[in-house]
Amino acid sequence: MECYSQPGQVYLYGVSGLTWSFIACLWLVNTWTCNERHSKPLQRMMSFVLIFKGLHCIFYSLMMASCQDGLVSPYWSLAITSTYTLYNTFIYTTLILISKGFCITREFLDRGEVTVVAMTMGAVYLGFSAFMIERDKLIPLLIIMLIVLFYLTAKFTKSIVVALIRRYQDLLAANARPMIPTVLKKISMMKTFLFLVYFYFIQQLMIIFLYYIGIAINSESYSLVIDTAAEAGDILGIAGIFFVFRSKDQGRYFDSNELPSSLQHQPIAPFMEAKIADNASISELSAENPVVVLNPQDTKDETPYHYMLVALPIRLDPMHDAAFVHVDNDLRQPLL
Repeated sequence: MECYSQPGQVYLYGVSGLTWSFIACLWLVNTWTCNERHSKPLQRMMSFVLIFKGLHCIFYSLMMASCQDGLVSPYWSLAITSTYTLYNTFIYTTLILISKGFCITREFLDRGEVTVVAMTMGAVYLGFSAFMIERDKLIPLLIIMLIVLFYLTAKFTKSIVVALIRRYQDLLAANARPMIPTVLKKISMMKTFLFLVYFYFIQQLMIIFLYYIGIAINSESYSLVIDTAAEAGDILGIAGIFFVFRSKDQGRYFDSNELPSSLQHQPIAPFMEAKIADNASISELSAENPVVVLNPQDTKDETPYHYMLVALPIRLDPMHDAAFVHVDNDLRQPLL
């Protein structure tokens, strides 16, 4: 039985696997222990990206150090193919979810958006499964798939940024200052994510181009350089994205849904508080008096403003006769 080893790739993927495993441990401790109450489904799903990436690198390193024609070779190939496919499925699904603002600007996705995410998961899984079977012949398919994913992720992210900027302008016009820092933070996070998305996808496409050149050169040292560049790019791009969206205390109002339904533009800012002057009396009622609008208790996404309650902030003057006391049940009816 003939055995051989490639020390360069063994060390490269061994170190890379240990690095990803270390990052995964930090992520799991932070998500499930240190900041568990600030963790959301997005952060929990992102854990699988790090786990499968670390396993893939470790399995690949062990296979390179073992016998190619040994009895365990098919099992190593199955482990590498499975972890590689699952890793790519989770990482690109995560990018699509973040670009949709999931767990950042809103907690739920619309039915159409869920369909897009499900189709993305299926296409990525099938595409990378086929790519692992015939790498050289299916590189064009991989390029097309990456370009489509790049376009969708960048498009969705830009839409979220534009919607958040409009939200910020509405809050600024309504003088809802407590909400403004949170929206600015989300804008900064999504812009940083967009920059890292550009870096990650361009790096992936460049690696494929260099891989094409490597097929013609057929040099072991050149392949090692490509693999090193690919692993370094993955660590920088993915670790940067994960650092931005890690579980932590983001401050007050961060969990509020900025875009509850399909990037719907809401011109009405939330009411934080209402102040009533002490000298207000029933004799001073006029069109200039403010009103208190109570946040709706039971809302529907289609008509969120139909459930607001309105009340007049008045105080009866004790000098007036009790006959002036006015109780109007209509004040507790919906405003619209």
